[in-house]
Amino acid sequence: MKASDHVEINEKNSLHQMMLKLKTKKTKEELDDIWLTYFSFKTTFSFLPEIWNRIQCDIKLIADKNYIEGTYYSPDAEEGSEPTEAEKKILKECKEHEDRIILDTEDWFIHSHILMDKFAKLIKKIFLLFMTEEKKQMILNITDKSFYEFKDYFVNKDGKIIDEEFYLLMMNYTKWFEPDLKNIRDDMIQHESVPKIWGSSIDSRNNDIAFGYSKFRPYMGFLEKTYQIRDRNITLFPQIKDNQNYFELLVFFEEHSKELKQKDKDLLKFIKKSYGGKIPDIILLYEKMSDFFTRINDYFVNFL
Repeated sequence: MKASDHVEINEKNSLHQMMLKLKTKKTKEELDDIWLTYFSFKTTFSFLPEIWNRIQCDIKLIADKNYIEGTYYSPDAEEGSEPTEAEKKILKECKEHEDRIILDTEDWFIHSHILMDKFAKLIKKIFLLFMTEEKKQMILNITDKSFYEFKDYFVNKDGKIIDEEFYLLMMNYTKWFEPDLKNIRDDMIQHESVPKIWGSSIDSRNNDIAFGYSKFRPYMGFLEKTYQIRDRNITLFPQIKDNQNYFELLVFFEEHSKELKQKDKDLLKFIKKSYGGKIPDIILLYEKMSDFFTRINDYFVNFL
């Protein structure tokens, strides 16, 4: 996942085309409440790129700190060398704000979940404007406070009766919701059934980012030992050459542990005392959400 990769908000994924089409079909009085609900949805949608920008700043600060510490404080550092004043300022800022990435990462997942709940509320109101009385009664049975329950109703209950095309969209393009968003929000943030510390690793060569969580804060030794496993296995796995992503490498080694020599298996076991796991790529998840909203927009533009 590249730090620069980010789907821009546009007329389709923001559902704005849908709302403009709706405006031609109903009176202002009929739409006043729906417009308010829509603006709430769109505002929350606009938060996500802003939070992502904060996360990128957090990651760069941590990457700069790791570079400075590796340059001046590692066993291989040149004796007597000292950080510059600018580098000392970076270390001081990182020390004061080292947990900011936890706030911003959790903020992204929380607001993404809020966004999906607002989507459910908006779509329910739109359906109520156009459906037959019989179908309206079905729709009134759907909660408008939870996308999870909204999705469950359409996929597993009466969605196919209400509208088959919308049912297919919900069934085929929301499979990411539970594993990549809801479960992360519920288990690791809202209820924290998985104790953790958020983390990230960045490959400075191509600005490629991976996210994960640790059971406690990993120290530099874990990074160095992970790179030792990588360097000893480049011939076996040329695709990981120069990869500096701590979380991506650990996931890779777990998947290929049977092919590692016993020395590296033992080292990997030691590293995993800290390592918790890799979480979904935020940008990839954002792309799935954007694609889903775009498909919903196109559906309603044709439906209305």
